[in-house]
Amino acid sequence: MALGDWDFFETGGATEGIQTVGPILGAGSLEVNTASSDNWHGQRNSGFSRGFTKGKIRSILRWDVATGTIGSGLFCMSDQETLLNASADLYAAELFPGVSVNNINLYHYQTGIDVGSGTLLGQAQVNFAIGATMPIELEWNLDLV
Repeated sequence: MALGDWDFFETGGATEGIQTVGPILGAGSLEVNTASSDNWHGQRNSGFSRGFTKGKIRSILRWDVATGTIGSGLFCMSDQETLLNASADLYAAELFPGVSVNNINLYHYQTGIDVGSGTLLGQAQVNFAIGATMPIELEWNLDLV
């Protein structure tokens, strides 16, 4: 996918670009640089379908540096375009490298994606080191009842 197919939202000094030196796959990978106080997310731009009530998304992630407080992951069923709004309602699967207990978490956020503001729905521990490539998949099926 081309970088132009995505919309990015960030706070603080978060930046994104294409990394061609040591990409995860192919000739280049998306690289995101953040500090612990930054929030960032990307999503397909408005030229693509959105609002799926049933779906599956998967990706591969690699952290080159981490403190244990910076997570990455996937989200679904958001009621707003930007997850940084204090009223955004969404679900997210997040991985936190450098954490020795429960470093994979499933959250329901009702106040945006600020760390610690979501309702924890489930968690697990998978040992992975900084610099390791991790696959992640999130599947959802909206139940209106």
